[in-house]
Amino acid sequence: MMTEAKLKRLAQKWQRILRLQDWDIEIAPVQAEHVDRQAGNTALCERQVNEHAATIPIAMMQQDKEIVEDMVHELLHVKLTPLELLYRNVRQLVGPIASNLAESCWDDIDEPLVSELAHALLEVHGYGD
Repeated sequence: MMTEAKLKRLAQKWQRILRLQDWDIEIAPVQAEHVDRQAGNTALCERQVNEHAATIPIAMMQQDKEIVEDMVHELLHVKLTPLELLYRNVRQLVGPIASNLAESCWDDIDEPLVSELAHALLEVHGYGD
């Protein structure tokens, strides 16, 4: 069973692996099956980019492996923040047709890519501390 102490240790480990020590990241355990029932999400990444801060609520009523997968997935969203900011800035510079195309492409690429990267990293570094 995943404890808050173990989750905190794992978060620190993964923050080091992903070189996110310059971010103030809070992993917020939620005693539920979902953090967003409507969307069915078991974790979210809430970033305050200007403060280099993020809060990651994670549903704790799931298997330990899934909790770690969720955490690494959301930490990767933090790591990829500069890429997302670039994408958003470029979208503001182009016309509406190009902007809509870029948004559609981003939506098709972002989540699957982050999921694949998380699984690859977990295979290399493992799930435990």
